[in-house]
Amino acid sequence: MIAELASRRGLSTDVKRRVSERAGGVPLFIEEVTQLILERGERRDAQAIPPTLRQSLAARLDRLGRAREVAQIGAVLGRSFSYPILCDVATNSEPPYKGLDEASLQSALTRLVDAALLFVEGTPPEASYRFKHVLIQDAAYESLLRSRRQALHRRAAAALIAAQSEPEAIAHHFTAAGAKRPAIEWWGNAGEDARRRSAFKEAMAHLGKAIALADEAEREAPGHKAEDPVLSDRRLRLHTDYGHAAMWLKGFAADEMSAAYARAGQFAGPADEAAPRFVSYYAECLTSFMRGEHRQAHAEAEAFLREADAEGRPTEAGVARRAFGFVSLLLGDLQAARKALKGTLSDYVHERDRETLFRFGNDTRVSATNFLALTEWHLGELERARQLSEESNRRASELGHAASIASALFFKTFLKAGAAISLPPD
Repeated sequence: MIAELASRRGLSTDVKRRVSERAGGVPLFIEEVTQLILERGERRDAQAIPPTLRQSLAARLDRLGRAREVAQIGAVLGRSFSYPILCDVATNSEPPYKGLDEASLQSALTRLVDAALLFVEGTPPEASYRFKHVLIQDAAYESLLRSRRQALHRRAAAALIAAQSEPEAIAHHFTAAGAKRPAIEWWGNAGEDARRRSAFKEAMAHLGKAIALADEAEREAPGHKAEDPVLSDRRLRLHTDYGHAAMWLKGFAADEMSAAYARAGQFAGPADEAAPRFVSYYAECLTSFMRGEHRQAHAEAEAFLREADAEGRPTEAGVARRAFGFVSLLLGDLQAARKALKGTLSDYVHERDRETLFRFGNDTRVSATNFLALTEWHLGELERARQLSEESNRRASELGHAASIASALFFKTFLKAGAAISLPPD
């Protein structure tokens, strides 16, 4: 490798041997040290050989002049980055740093590519860049002062918001910038986005980061907790969303689900904060049901329904009525279950109630249809139960929500198995 790299400018046998010994067989180190020696044009002895790969990379970056600054900005953006985002960040630096003009930016990028530090695909403004090795990115990133690094992360977040990029990337930059409040918001957005895609493991990871940052914010300003309803409301939503994701990823009896819902209850706001408060009520009812405390769950569902009706909240009332019907079924009150579940379906309005899938973790129509099918089966209405099950599966498929599809298929399988057991022998 050394001979190939230095084919036009020979290196002594001693220098080649010392480079090989120092690099320890690491190809990147061999390449970088050899390139640095050739660039320096200094006396080719052991003193010209950096003792570590990190020092070699830092030395090469230091020799790049203004191109070094562009490498640093790219390193903030990531291992790979696009020209438009880089241009936005580089040309709009915050004081006291002066932004680059676009001609200087493109010249610097050309130098980085020629120095084999970056790979490029396409031409500006459609170009995309990638650091040749993650260690090159690390060296450029670590050469930044902390204040400059955070300022660049803030600029990167703003550029990504303007470009309508993925919320996870925006959240990452706000976190690295030390901007906790927007980081909490965007990790929450990333979790919500993942949850809507049925990517529940990803949702839990993103929401967990948002919750951790929110806890940090509360510890840093404990005296302001009662004065900050925005943060309290955000934490309520984060914990309920986390509970929904845990419910579908780990099961309805998961400790993570119960713990998240329990914490959500701590942040339930006053009466005028109806939307998050009703989610908390639903969580309490579901937790009681999963503990086998069916009568407690029945009482909570009844109270939930009574309050939703009293406040004129038809969407929440539908969720409460569905829960009430299911718990009534479990308690053996089949007529009460049938009445509640039929009422849920007759009152359902798609445009108004479709968001229950994401606010409460279940689609009201799919769940109520599943429960009513099971109720009708217990009442001996086998054909009606089958029709309802088919309807539920169609609706779940239309939603494209993995957990809803799985739930509808579970009830369909349960009913088919029950019907097979109920058939008289030949």
